[in-house]
Amino acid sequence: MRRFFVVIAALVLAGCAGRASEIEPVPEYRGLRHPPLPDGGESLGGHLLGVDVVGGHAVELVRIDGQEYLLLSRGLGQDSTGMPEWEALDAVELPPRATGMEISLGTCGRGSGPAWTADPEVVAYVRPELNKEFWSGVAVAWRASRTTGRFEPEPVRGPVVHQ
Repeated sequence: MRRFFVVIAALVLAGCAGRASEIEPVPEYRGLRHPPLPDGGESLGGHLLGVDVVGGHAVELVRIDGQEYLLLSRGLGQDSTGMPEWEALDAVELPPRATGMEISLGTCGRGSGPAWTADPEVVAYVRPELNKEFWSGVAVAWRASRTTGRFEPEPVRGPVVHQ
């Protein structure tokens, strides 16, 4: 009987290991034109999902009133000073990061070494691995889909971060 429970527990854990994260959408930030961010907001970095700003897409990590969010935005054009203007298509509230975890924007892909292929739509929480070119310790991942204009869960098996 004990062996039966061990096998069941192993199957449950194996099934959970490849699950994507839950998405916590934040509808009040959809449609937000930025910059500027709301009061108390700051940009923590981001990256373009392609080469075009106008009509293109970008992912940005922001902190607003102490909470971190991801914004998936579409480029609208430039302001009078030449700075890009964006409209948030989707926004998600990020879960708290475990100690030692970093967020990877624009450095995720699949494979390793010469077989590594970039996937700029993938954003992940990853544990840095010292003296390694590729980090595979992805804990949570999302896809910033340019097709749907939404963040979607991404299975954590497979994404690798190139440093």
